[in-house]
Amino acid sequence: MKDNNLKRKERRLLMRTKKNIVTGLAILCVILSVIFLYNGKNSIAFYLLIAGFLISFLRSIIYELLSKLGL
Repeated sequence: MKDNNLKRKERRLLMRTKKNIVTGLAILCVILSVIFLYNGKNSIAFYLLIAGFLISFLRSIIYELLSKLGL
């Protein structure tokens, strides 16, 4: 019984870690796009902004990729 509870807690922690990684990547893309936009590099800012939105919309696929990589 305790073993199952421990495994469940480990899975929850792993899922939270994956969510934090993906959310951090999306936020980083948006922040970098604002920095590049401020510096006048509009095309790079546009692509980073699109990447941030794609990361946030494709979370489930990214979670699967992270689990295949061992994270």
